[in-house]
Amino acid sequence: MLRNITVAAILMLLTGVQTQHSVTLSSQSLCVVTGSTVKIPCSFTKPDQSTVTEREWYRVQSSEGEPRDLNNDPEYSGRVSVSTWWSDCELTVRNVRVSDSGVYNFRFKTQSSDWISASSGVQLTVTDLQVKVDPNTVGQREVKVTCSSTCRINTHIIYWYRNGHYIKYTNDASIVLDSTSRSDKGSYSCEVSGTEHRSPPVCVLGIECWGVTYTPEHVCALKNTSIDLSCSYKYPAGLTVIKSVWFIKVQVGVEPEDVRKDEEYQGRVQYTQSSQNDCSLRITNLRERDAQTYRFRFYTTDPTGKYTGEPGVTLSVTDLKVTVSDWYNGNKKLSCITTCSLSNNPTYIWYKNRQRVTDQDRNELYVSSGNAGSYSCAVRGHEELRSPAVCVFDEKSCWSVSYSTQTVCSLIGSSVDLHSYYTFPNNYKVTEVLWFIKELEDVRKDEEYQGRVQYTQSSQNDCSLRITNLRERDAQTYRFRFYTDDPTGKYTGKPGVTLSVTDLKVTVSDSGSGQIKLNCNTTCTLSNNPTYIWYKNGQRVSECKSASCSVAAVGGVVSYSCAVEGHDSLLSPPVYSPTNTRAVVLSSGDTVEGDSVTLSCSSDANPPVLTYSWFKQSAAADTLLTTGQNYSISNISSQHSGLYYCTAHNQLGNHTSTPTHLDVLFSKNTVLMFIMVGLFIFLALTLIPGALWMWKRKRSSANDHSSTGESGQPESDAVYENISASDHSRRVASDDQNDVHYAMSLSPRLPPDTTEEEDVQYAAVNVSRSTAAIQLVTDEEADDSSQIYSKVQKIPRQSKS
Repeated sequence: MLRNITVAAILMLLTGVQTQHSVTLSSQSLCVVTGSTVKIPCSFTKPDQSTVTEREWYRVQSSEGEPRDLNNDPEYSGRVSVSTWWSDCELTVRNVRVSDSGVYNFRFKTQSSDWISASSGVQLTVTDLQVKVDPNTVGQREVKVTCSSTCRINTHIIYWYRNGHYIKYTNDASIVLDSTSRSDKGSYSCEVSGTEHRSPPVCVLGIECWGVTYTPEHVCALKNTSIDLSCSYKYPAGLTVIKSVWFIKVQVGVEPEDVRKDEEYQGRVQYTQSSQNDCSLRITNLRERDAQTYRFRFYTTDPTGKYTGEPGVTLSVTDLKVTVSDWYNGNKKLSCITTCSLSNNPTYIWYKNRQRVTDQDRNELYVSSGNAGSYSCAVRGHEELRSPAVCVFDEKSCWSVSYSTQTVCSLIGSSVDLHSYYTFPNNYKVTEVLWFIKELEDVRKDEEYQGRVQYTQSSQNDCSLRITNLRERDAQTYRFRFYTDDPTGKYTGKPGVTLSVTDLKVTVSDSGSGQIKLNCNTTCTLSNNPTYIWYKNGQRVSECKSASCSVAAVGGVVSYSCAVEGHDSLLSPPVYSPTNTRAVVLSSGDTVEGDSVTLSCSSDANPPVLTYSWFKQSAAADTLLTTGQNYSISNISSQHSGLYYCTAHNQLGNHTSTPTHLDVLFSKNTVLMFIMVGLFIFLALTLIPGALWMWKRKRSSANDHSSTGESGQPESDAVYENISASDHSRRVASDDQNDVHYAMSLSPRLPPDTTEEEDVQYAAVNVSRSTAAIQLVTDEEADDSSQIYSKVQKIPRQSKS
């Protein structure tokens, strides 16, 4: 017991020591301007006399890791100091920067404790000073300028500078300028007392606040390339730019026309902006006539505040050309020249017989007689824009036609470019070019290609064939041929370019684990390694971009199709799970017991249906009957009546038909049998009770006869009992009165000595008549006293002994 108390006391003592270690930060957040010196007050306590072994300020990082002492951080080198006097731990940071913004904390360690720090640090925000012009005073004589910051400026002294020179200080953060005073014009900046940083200069008044700078002012670019004309602009503070344009033509007294509206530049120009005051113009697919002087003009919220940058930027457009000159010892010097000096100091590339010369990257090439051939040049980054080839030393080697590729595969409905490059001796001139298939007939004259082919030319020695709206029969081998001004100077490039035309087709395979693999197939390998696009139920599937796509099998109706990037409208025929599934009974008429019946299932699916399943609905659970498209039943009976449905399955899913009703009718023999059984039951139920009643009545009559003889009643009296007849008027008037009942008729008893030897007894009579029959009864017939008897039985009289 004593031991437990001792341990508890020790634990409590240690806990108390730990809780008495603390760090106190007097501020939770501070906001200062750039260049200030900031002090963050701090103190700490320790309960014992143990020595502090380590103390440090650190910046709280968002990522995990050991904090870094600011004294050891090169970003704060020479700018931070920490008080070490007793329990004081104040941090001082001088010449603060915007990048110093963050959360700071202090921690210390003693001989008896681990690191102790404040529960939360101090948020330091560093912001820049800005000179702002009151927009309400723009255009007025007095313009108000304010030195502002997102932080509260505690000092009351603001230093002001104009065009970089100190002019005065104020106790207020604002000054007022005279827009008519020449001495007040210029750019202004401000500085807070006690800081080491000025605000960025802002132009407030004067023409020097307006300007457009072009970098560079002269640009030389290759034909068919793209170029960026860069510029930046400035304007007085307090104004806002509302419109800007690039233009070419200068007309006095008329606002310039935006180059984007010029038909010559439609679809080839755009404005790019990398920063607020950037004003770059991009021109693509440069042409020789694009060589112009381009100027930038902008408009501000001040009606008089508009400015045009002069003199503008001059654009020159050139192509490449190879010149040949003699060099020593019979060698040749080749020069790749342009009409202007290309910008960006390009690297040159040389080609011999269309093959790159690897050891030369300058605009000059020296060729010996042993290297005869056809030479051309290009610049790096635009290798496809080669100069016209020139023949060096051997004219025969200068006749050539080469194709960028000898096989091309393209989609039906798309367009394709077949590229050729040809060379010939310098002293010849090309007079005619053509593409043909079999005969030397220009393909443009073929009716099959009318309106679908054209020749394109990017350089003097280039001739490409463009075919649009490709068809399957366009799959041919195309050759290029050219003619020169010399009757013998003509050449055909062999073997030509073989064009294959394909469509897209999706195939489906099961990849297991409930996944389906879709493949977008073609009959040839599409050129340019295209990116594939997949669609599910008409919506693009973003995660699939290759020719294969794995999807999950589904139970509902789903469809997939594919296309290639750039030809989004040329979709493959869709593959889809079964749909429009129908179950029908194949029968020419009513289905009767004993017949044979076939139920057939049909469905629309691609790929085709793999299996059909047949079910019969029941109250408990539907029963699987069979698999297969048809379900046949032989010797059918009424038990087969009910609702039947089928389910169609393929690799993508399944679909169930609407139930169809199978009604099995009784056969004629069965109906006749039921009629006979019913008639037998009816007669049995009718005659047996009548016979029993007649038998009982006979016994009753015999008893009455004995009683009458004994009582002395005259035997000549006739007795009639229980005669029931329907009233005539009721029989005629009522459609529901169909039966006439005669209960019993008894003949008069004769004396024993009469000549009649037999008793006559009449049984019950029930005559059924239809309503129609009753209506035909006439009044005379109704009064007829004749009777109808169902049975007359004579009973022989027994002789008395």
